[in-house]
Amino acid sequence: MIQSFDLIEELQEMYASQYGLTNFITDESGDIIMLAKGHNALFNLLLERGAVNEIIETVTKEFELSKTFFIDILPGVYACIAPVEGHPGYLLWSGVKMEPSSRDMIKNKIDHLIDDGDIDSILSQTPLFTLENKKEWLLSAKKAAKMISRLIGGGDSLFSEHLKVLQEAVKTEEGDVSRFLYSFLEKNSGIDFLGICEQRNDDLYEVSHAAGEEAKRIQGASFSPGESFLGRVLLTGEQAFWEEIEKDPKYTFFQHYHFYPKSLFCFPIQLRDGNLSLFFGGSRTSEVITDTVKDLDRNMAMLLEVVLSAESLRKENSGHLSRQSALADISMMLVSAPDLKKISYILVDISMSLVKGPFSAVMLKDSQKQKMMLVSRGDIKGEKGSYLKRAAKDYFTATSDLPPDRLVPSMKKLEGSSAIIECPLYFRGELLGLICTGTNSPVDQETEELLPFLQTLSLIAGVTLQLAGEGQENMMERKIEVLHSSIKEFDAEAYRIAEESVKIAREFTAELDISKPLIKNILIACKLHCFSHEYLAEMFPEAEFPKIVKDGTRVLAEDAAFKNEEQGIGSQIFALAVSYAKNEGDMEAVIARPYMKRIRQEFLSHLEDSKVVEQELPLEPESSHTMESKSVESTIKNHKNLSSREKEVLDLVIQGLNNKEIARELFISEHTVKNHLTKIFQKLDVPDRTQAISKVYQLTYNGSANP
Repeated sequence: MIQSFDLIEELQEMYASQYGLTNFITDESGDIIMLAKGHNALFNLLLERGAVNEIIETVTKEFELSKTFFIDILPGVYACIAPVEGHPGYLLWSGVKMEPSSRDMIKNKIDHLIDDGDIDSILSQTPLFTLENKKEWLLSAKKAAKMISRLIGGGDSLFSEHLKVLQEAVKTEEGDVSRFLYSFLEKNSGIDFLGICEQRNDDLYEVSHAAGEEAKRIQGASFSPGESFLGRVLLTGEQAFWEEIEKDPKYTFFQHYHFYPKSLFCFPIQLRDGNLSLFFGGSRTSEVITDTVKDLDRNMAMLLEVVLSAESLRKENSGHLSRQSALADISMMLVSAPDLKKISYILVDISMSLVKGPFSAVMLKDSQKQKMMLVSRGDIKGEKGSYLKRAAKDYFTATSDLPPDRLVPSMKKLEGSSAIIECPLYFRGELLGLICTGTNSPVDQETEELLPFLQTLSLIAGVTLQLAGEGQENMMERKIEVLHSSIKEFDAEAYRIAEESVKIAREFTAELDISKPLIKNILIACKLHCFSHEYLAEMFPEAEFPKIVKDGTRVLAEDAAFKNEEQGIGSQIFALAVSYAKNEGDMEAVIARPYMKRIRQEFLSHLEDSKVVEQELPLEPESSHTMESKSVESTIKNHKNLSSREKEVLDLVIQGLNNKEIARELFISEHTVKNHLTKIFQKLDVPDRTQAISKVYQLTYNGSANP
């Protein structure tokens, strides 16, 4: 039986108001024993119209609940359910939040429950369900359920007193954490002092609040993670209790401030922004912490976490509410946009509306195509168009990463015109795009006040662009894998060719000086070689590899109408790899075309170098005949560790040719020559070409072809 109805109702109200939710409690039969508290309009509507009854019945009868979890009340609409500890079958329900992308679907689902005019109003007030707030919601529901469990069936009077302190602290207009600590001390005779430590910079923490006799001496004291008793908790992230601490070397931290506790406890407090604070306390008279006091300490830590969360929410809500609302709407639009193009349109409209200027342009980098997409509104002719080209070159062709000060919004003044705002879009330091927005006036205070807002917008947009790019890429990769797997089912030989051509193309392209996106497209083309290019182009309209399949297939078919200049290096490598795989590794059967002489020679050299040769070596010592003096040329020719191509390269080195001349002589690239030389030096155990020449002559006169 529940005895603390009033306190539980207060707790429900407090939890609901902090997070914009409605909550209620059900028992083991599924009956609502504590009525709904809160002003979440959507959840209240669903409860009022009976839309949740069936879900409550299903969860109660069919679920064995031991953990807090989410359940979808409607598609895209979620509630959180937390078991009440120590009371089997009792559940705390809280909700609802909605996925931003499901807004239209939700609207269609509830249109029969409400007048059309009120639907938009209700949905606009409903909190969003995002990856960022899922963990926070779970933790807050767990804490609320745990506090409720202490009040069901009588609980204990001291916890009830603590809860009253909590209610007073959360309701105050100004966050007076020190008053909250003193209220705790008044109700706990076994504790003499309490305090809170907060982070001041990356590696320094400070005692920001202290309550109790003489405890003010340590207020303002600072320490690093790992330093003193308190710093140890920062490293471990676990609560700790210490008794008889006066003999501990870490005690000097308190002695330095003329403060002398005899026992101490400390709890890490997880804040809403992910950072840690510390809650500590203890006794100046007792060296022992009893189990009862430890339980009270845990209660205080749990309740203090709620107070600090409420304080954080108050601070967040005290800023520029209109801009916060605008950012919330913008975020919802951005995360709902399915692709990069729609995101760019949204950013153009937002930036132009915000600044109220003559033009706005968004430039997005397309790393797959090595191009840049430009979307603009307004007049970008003349000097403005020239400026955009310069800005694109300045930002996107940098040879190194941009410094941090270039990743924040800034003002540019064009000669003879008003200022332009440049707002980089980035994710984890990587530049993804750039917003350039014209203004109607020179730089002034009002325009500069927009910069922090634009910086927040750039962070949101950067994350959204990254997610959209990953989403499109992941979707394409899944489709590619499905098609590749299907080959195995209907054509085992085509699957073998795909696997072998991908393997050899991956190894060969690793030696070439070509871009990673091109290599990726070549490998995908090999993987899907048996599909028609028309089908691939229809399935992947934005991708590059269907063209590689198209051109490579024409190379393989010796299409007479196919002009040399129409095919690129990607289609040539595709044709070489596929023809090699089709002929089961027969090097002589590798496709040969007049315009492919150089790349084919490199390909065959790679195959030669990759061969694993098995041979038998005699154990008898060589005869005097074999030890006779040989020429330099025969020494190279008979060197058993060198491949045929490496022998050719080494012979030309002996003749005095440089890398460029060797490349021209053997119809290979200078990059490939360098790779061969590296392997030659390793096999001869020498550091450079001079030592290699010396080693060959040494072997010649010593009469041995092996080092």
